[in-house]
Amino acid sequence: MERIASREIFWNVESRELLYLLSCAAAAVFLFGMYRKYSVWRQGQPAGRNDRLWYRTMSTMAFVFAQGRILRRRRAGLTHLLVFWGMAVLFAGTIIVALQAHWEVKLLQGRLYPWFKLAMDLAGTGMLVGLLAAIDRRYRRREQGLDSRAEDGIVLALPAGIAVTGFIVESLRIAATQDPWGGWAPVGNAIAHLLRGAASGKLNRAHEIAWLAHSSLALGFIGYIPFSRLIHVVAAPLTTFFRPLGQKGVLTPLDLENEGIRRFGVGAIDDFTWKDLLDTDACVLCGRCQDNCPAHVTGKPLSPGKLIRNLKAQATEKGRMISGDGFVGDLIEEDALWACTTCGSCAEQCPVFVEHVPKFVGLRRRRVLMESKFPTELIPVFRNMESSGNPWGIGRTKRADWCSGLDVKVVSKDGPPEYLFWTGCAGSFDDRNRRVAVAMSGIMSRAGVDFAILGPEENCCGESARRLGNEYLFQSLARENIDTLYGYGIKKVITHCPHCFHALKNEYPQLGGRFEVIHHTEWLARCIETGRIEVKKEARGPVTYQDPCYLGRYNDGYRAPREILKALGFRLTEMPASSRESFCCGAGGGRMWLEERIGERINVRRSGDALGTAAESIATACPFCLTMMEDGVKLKDPSERIRTVDVAELVVEAVR
Repeated sequence: MERIASREIFWNVESRELLYLLSCAAAAVFLFGMYRKYSVWRQGQPAGRNDRLWYRTMSTMAFVFAQGRILRRRRAGLTHLLVFWGMAVLFAGTIIVALQAHWEVKLLQGRLYPWFKLAMDLAGTGMLVGLLAAIDRRYRRREQGLDSRAEDGIVLALPAGIAVTGFIVESLRIAATQDPWGGWAPVGNAIAHLLRGAASGKLNRAHEIAWLAHSSLALGFIGYIPFSRLIHVVAAPLTTFFRPLGQKGVLTPLDLENEGIRRFGVGAIDDFTWKDLLDTDACVLCGRCQDNCPAHVTGKPLSPGKLIRNLKAQATEKGRMISGDGFVGDLIEEDALWACTTCGSCAEQCPVFVEHVPKFVGLRRRRVLMESKFPTELIPVFRNMESSGNPWGIGRTKRADWCSGLDVKVVSKDGPPEYLFWTGCAGSFDDRNRRVAVAMSGIMSRAGVDFAILGPEENCCGESARRLGNEYLFQSLARENIDTLYGYGIKKVITHCPHCFHALKNEYPQLGGRFEVIHHTEWLARCIETGRIEVKKEARGPVTYQDPCYLGRYNDGYRAPREILKALGFRLTEMPASSRESFCCGAGGGRMWLEERIGERINVRRSGDALGTAAESIATACPFCLTMMEDGVKLKDPSERIRTVDVAELVVEAVR
């Protein structure tokens, strides 16, 4: 067996020297290309991703080798899995063969040798099958979302050529050596049977030529990596390693008090972080981000993938950085910039952890804070938030009118409670959502909870202002709210708005405000489970549930609302896109305050999904979702055969 393993390659001195020269050339080209890429990445701003190195390392290995996110799309995921593992095994096997043949490192001894041959044969077969499937997807079936380019043919042909020539090399070796273990390489052995009658010298020479061709393709592949979309082989593990490990959906604050900063937001390539620029090389244009983007799906000129693609084109021109203000028009269309709902579906579906939303918000910040260029509908919204503490511009003194006639305490009169009920702007001023606030206050009173509201002292949480790019307004509102809450010694907060919940819980700590913030579905589920709230569980009609993006996708609040519905006896009928894949209602990212003039209305599309379930009710847990779904149902089905309700309202109906 050792004799056979030592004869893996039949080449002369000239061939060996040629291969060494090719190896050095491939390494030099690869390193030069990677240096050019690195010179682009390093021009970005700091991103601070050096924490928890051990966890980052181990989790990256899990994501890369298990291909978890890629396999969310089964067919495309399996195709990529076959190619990935095929290349990985063949690469490792080639190194083992080289060590054994040239440096006489004894690795393939005893029973390992036949298993090694089988692994290499299966890896090559799997890789070739995966590549053929990829070619079929891209060129025959032309699957929607795939961004095909001229270089894709090269990217697919190179590894396919490596696999085919690898089989030829193996078959020639088996035929020339009469390898008794050839049966452990089924494909190579089958081809070798066709060559059994050839002269040994011709087989040896053919093997040498085939091996040089195989090696040249492999080395060419390595050198080609930094200059093609194959760069994702290097960049994707890096974006996975440097992905954000903190709370999802939390934006980086601006240091508005630093007089040394002359510009805010993103108005030039070097305003992006190095991670943003690294993202552009990790993206493989798979189309998953835009396929799951509610704005893109409903006909808006927004494609998260196109933003990444354009950013990559802007970032490198002859290997050098481009800097210049006011480049939004070249990077992204104005309408596309403001179409984003910041729902986070693009990042959730991205297999390589590209961060899209912070890029959109960074561009918006530049438009708002430095250039004062934003949709005219936002002028009164910003003004109202600043002067009246709410987007509608209704006087602060009317913020507690929703509970007129109810036994609801106000902190300024009755002192600090155990729980502050953060009513939010919608719960305070929107007629429909006032009913949800009334329902929640009634449940808390019935449960014997010591709660109160801020009333006129409550401001807008500022979340919409922040997503719209007005970081100054967000920080002003947030600091005023934090001072008020600390002034009264508030420690626990319950809110029924996921946007308020996300801001108070996850973003106020950036400004020093740390409180225990609970969404009302979590609190209700806990009270029902412990018996603090007694409900009548009886068979009720089918209900579908609309996942709020800022409760579900950003805060993993999927379980509590569904547990409540099941505890009440409802038969839950999920919409086509739900839970982690949920489709946005269209109001996030400040879109609640902007008109939707292009394409189909997002809430109408989502309401159609709900109507398709044949449910009797649409339940949700967000004021924005409640408004958007109710309006969408009215437009989609004027007969309004399906009602839209908050989970809290359903609990009120079932309370004993």
